Amino acid sequence: MNGMSGAIRSPPPPVAPKPAHISPRPSNDAPVSPVKPERQQSEQQNGEKVEDIDEKRLNRKAYDYLCRLSEVRNWLVECLRDDSISPATTLESALQNGVLLARIANFFAPDVVPTTAIYDLDQNKYETRLAADPENPENALVYRHTDNIVLWRKGLESIRLPEILIPETADVYEGRNAKTVFCLYALARQLHRMRRAPPIRNVAGKAIFTIG
Repeated sequence: MNGMSGAIRSPPPPVAPKPAHISPRPSNDAPVSPVKPERQQSEQQNGEKVEDIDEKRLNRKAYDYLCRLSEVRNWLVECLRDDSISPATTLESALQNGVLLARIANFFAPDVVPTTAIYDLDQNKYETRLAADPENPENALVYRHTDNIVLWRKGLESIRLPEILIPETADVYEGRNAKTVFCLYALARQLHRMRRAPPIRNVAGKAIFTIG
């Protein structure tokens, strides 16, 4: 031994690690920060834009349909050589008595729909009754007008227009004629392919409509 003396020191105790900081989870009762006025104004502007887009879409659909009406009307005028046909805005109601429909059927299928079979061909009966009660045009119709619609349907069947495109007689007679318009549009295209009628001419972007 070389005479070294003294107490033996014990090692220092280990230092406990500091706990990691954990952010408290927000409770359901935590207050919600108010929406800034700028954000509210932006949301209102966006809402108005959506409404504007919806209105424009509806206006576009209405314009497209009026174009189809005008195209069908112009095609009927060209086929029948009759400028007195009702304008596009009232064409639907003009189809109810079936006279115009039977006339176009006579144009492409005269053997199936002769002019002698068309009831009230000059529409004198219809016009007389309409003049007596102009506020209720449906009263100008008589049941025999449905015979004209039946003749038209027979004409369509004779050229094998798909049945799914042909409206029901009651729908035409009662004025539900949107399908009738599209049926006439399809008819025009088919007859043109068969080289039995002039083409239907596009008026989109050219036509201007005034209602009232």
